[in-house]
Amino acid sequence: MSRNAFHYESTNEAGHLRPPSMISAFSRRYLLCALVLCTLGLTSLIGVVSFNVRALQTEVDAIFFTPHPEASSQSLNSMQAQLETLSTVLPDYAQPRLLLAKLYLIRAKVGMDANSARPDFLSAARHQLEQIRMRQPAHYPAIGLTVWLEAQLGLPLDERLPTLRLALYNGGLEKTNQWLLGPVVVADWQHLPDDLRALSGPMIKSMLSEQESRYRLIEAMYNHQRFLPFTQFSPNRDTSYLLRTLHAIYVSPKIR
Repeated sequence: MSRNAFHYESTNEAGHLRPPSMISAFSRRYLLCALVLCTLGLTSLIGVVSFNVRALQTEVDAIFFTPHPEASSQSLNSMQAQLETLSTVLPDYAQPRLLLAKLYLIRAKVGMDANSARPDFLSAARHQLEQIRMRQPAHYPAIGLTVWLEAQLGLPLDERLPTLRLALYNGGLEKTNQWLLGPVVVADWQHLPDDLRALSGPMIKSMLSEQESRYRLIEAMYNHQRFLPFTQFSPNRDTSYLLRTLHAIYVSPKIR
């Protein structure tokens, strides 16, 4: 077979030979249509996943940020199954993994299997956070939750400082991140290096300026009997007076 015959094997409906340029144009149109359909399908899938994640985020965060959460094993199992499915469908989408990590942390302290399976839940939560940070190293919610988890695990401060420093640089002024970082900073304050104390200042001032965040931060101060060091970051005189008053009520009598 000659080279020309090889290039003109393809024919149209009328039986005439179709030039290579027509074959190439047809292939390009076919590929373009396929790509458009794939993109539309992926966009629709992401939209469905995002909608489901937003609904689950409200539920998970409401339980996670409650001091003494209560949730049935059935509801926790249901949320876990949904989040595991969503994280499998879109493995590079960080939000389902982040919520799954929070849910594992909830299960480590809530429910019938909290005591026996606590190490497994903590390990599973850490794995999800590692997966997020491996794909998105600057994902500040995952960094913040890692700081909180490492503190809960009782890791030495020297091991936790790099992650804490990174978290304060990336997302220290984000509200949900502050709820995780604020109590950790208060707990570790006496042993923090000067640069991290200074880096924590804008976050503490921001938390003291907002009612819900202020409550969480002052609760941590009460738990650790530590109020006065944070007056330097007070946003106004009233807050400074409040912190000094709390120190006088809860700390000063014990010192005497």
